[in-house]
Amino acid sequence: MRVAMTPAAQVVHRRIIFEGSAQPGASHNLALPSLLHCPDGSVLLAYRAGRTKTSADGTQRLWRSPDAGATWNPVPFPVSRTPAGQPGELRTAALSRIDDGRIGMLLTWIDHPDDATPIVNPATEGLLPIHIGWLTSADNGSSWSPLQEVHPAPLVQPCGNGPVLRLPDGRLLAAFECYKAFNDPAPWSSRSAVIFSSDEGQRWQQPLVVAADPGHLRFFWDQHVHRLRDGSVVDIMWSDDRRHPEKSEIYLTRSTDSGSTWSRPQSTGIAGQFSTLLELADGRLALIYVARSGDPSIRLRFGRDGGRVWDGADALVVYSQSTDDLAAVKDRAYGDHLRNMAQWSFGWPTAIELSPGRVFLSYYVAEKDRSSVVLAELHL
Repeated sequence: MRVAMTPAAQVVHRRIIFEGSAQPGASHNLALPSLLHCPDGSVLLAYRAGRTKTSADGTQRLWRSPDAGATWNPVPFPVSRTPAGQPGELRTAALSRIDDGRIGMLLTWIDHPDDATPIVNPATEGLLPIHIGWLTSADNGSSWSPLQEVHPAPLVQPCGNGPVLRLPDGRLLAAFECYKAFNDPAPWSSRSAVIFSSDEGQRWQQPLVVAADPGHLRFFWDQHVHRLRDGSVVDIMWSDDRRHPEKSEIYLTRSTDSGSTWSRPQSTGIAGQFSTLLELADGRLALIYVARSGDPSIRLRFGRDGGRVWDGADALVVYSQSTDDLAAVKDRAYGDHLRNMAQWSFGWPTAIELSPGRVFLSYYVAEKDRSSVVLAELHL
């Protein structure tokens, strides 16, 4: 009897597709990409562009590849001003497929008046006013509906986490993490929350917190919610501790009722940060994540049983570097770690499966304030 063997994971090719300009300017820092395989077969890519990763001039650029990444054509970005009519810093644009003919974008923006004003208040750890909103396209991103702000009251200061998701019960889900106001002196920690819409995003119901620490020691960051083929929904996020910010773990929580209730977040046992999850055509789960300390890298690990079981070792190192982003704030206060996030030199992986076992992965790499967007093809 012949047993089918799964081929070893490999990086087939990797290249910079959008390079930050050598001289300071509006294209010097290109980062925070989002990939989408559109209904028409094209690939859409959004990323942030600005002078630095936290500059007030931050905006979004949108590109389309009709030929699986061989060439890229610019697409007009649909938003230049916030719903309040202000310029705003357009922080992230997470793309998703809402149904067979429609795609969505969850946009995060910051009321950032100028570069003299820091995003994070060094005295309070509070953040400048931050917002999320959403818009849709019925023609693969060529034109879009007007931007509608999503108000997650009673929660405040939402930052979008990953794309909008269609749930098994037909509702839409948007995920976000919560900060506190710029001048708020109260103790805090980032919380992971979700919000639902039953009318295609016209109105959003009261949000639900899925991960939080009432003692404000543990922080939950950058969640990504995924719907699996068995009908369950899993939420992957990373967490660190105010007392030990150099140590981070990837956590998972699960819902079997379309997000109405969630299991208690549990560590996966994987030390890492920002991650994305793919349920491959063959049923395996591919977790692509950032290892910020030790051996700084972007790695891939396989899992199964809906994320309950993970391999004991990584299957692939997609990218690695010698620069340790955490060295500058070793043994310093947590507020210093928060501000240091703006200097991180790689990360934000986003992935799509183009065909069975053929995966496109995009992320950013940087040297000081100059940053570029990379596209890698993986065979899994």
